Amino acid sequence: MDVKGKIINLRKHGKTVFADIYDGINRTQLMIPRVEYDEIPFNKGEFLVVCGEMTKSRKGNSVLVPSDYRTIMSPQHYVGEDFTNRRELIGKSKLLSIVRTNLIDKGFVETVTPHLLTHPGNSNIVPFETETREHTRAYLRYTLEIELKKASSRTQLPLFEIGNVFRNMGIARTHPTHEYTIVEGIWPYASLEDGMSLCESIFREAASLHGQDFSEIPCRNIKEALDSTSKTDQRTVYKKGIRLVEAPTFFSNPPYEWSPLSISNEDGTAKDSELVFRNVGLAHICEEENNYDKLLEKLGLNGNEKMRERIDPLFLEAIRSGMPPSVGFCIGIDRMLWKLREGEG
Repeated sequence: MDVKGKIINLRKHGKTVFADIYDGINRTQLMIPRVEYDEIPFNKGEFLVVCGEMTKSRKGNSVLVPSDYRTIMSPQHYVGEDFTNRRELIGKSKLLSIVRTNLIDKGFVETVTPHLLTHPGNSNIVPFETETREHTRAYLRYTLEIELKKASSRTQLPLFEIGNVFRNMGIARTHPTHEYTIVEGIWPYASLEDGMSLCESIFREAASLHGQDFSEIPCRNIKEALDSTSKTDQRTVYKKGIRLVEAPTFFSNPPYEWSPLSISNEDGTAKDSELVFRNVGLAHICEEENNYDKLLEKLGLNGNEKMRERIDPLFLEAIRSGMPPSVGFCIGIDRMLWKLREGEG
């Protein structure tokens, strides 16, 4: 049996030396007579090639007894293994696999859209700016939905993208970085309930992977909750009161002003829902506004040329040429991992 890897543990016990060799996936315990080790010594952090046979130690543990071994690289300064970072990388990879599997099973097509955009948009989020050699302004994307809607309008395909967005928001506990990994999708001819069900399936499967099982996720009506309070600052009431829940919960039907790109209900609410878990929003789902005139009005673009210059004209043209009734969704990958790890204790 041949093994390659790094020595991450080394202990001397009487006439025997035990060492753990680790290749990033498997860990194998070596058992070497002290006499042989003294002839060809090695230290923690060194990379070895080991040939030998598996057997049992006195305590019944499986060990590899080398017939030959050699050092293939010695680090200048070994600082130990970063198992925390390794666990985070594996956890993120598994979550992305869950997302992809759920979406592809529904018939979604994965795509890739540009990171650099020609227009900053009209969001409250401040984009990062740069310039080309020709001194043309460009902006790092802070959302994926504009490009996805443009592509879906042309093809009617259900599309999704897993990618990084960049938000110039400053550093805080809830957003400790400027870069985020998200998945956004556009699903033609689906309903808000379809989108909520999809996000619930992804969340429950991810939670199960972290040893947390949840029954069907409840849904609360934001309008009904706000109507029961007399305070005028409804957004603050929602964020600092109603929305503070430990268990996963959908919050639906906010005031339409909170979600200008969503279709409005007759009662002045938006066809919009947010999945909240441990006081943090993990996913946002909405039925997308595809009426060109209503979209211009909601974005405040009628007669406002300065604001209109901030919007990608190809996006407006895509809506004008006809975007099918669609549900859009966004899932924060980093946030979901963060909150699920809290539940692991």
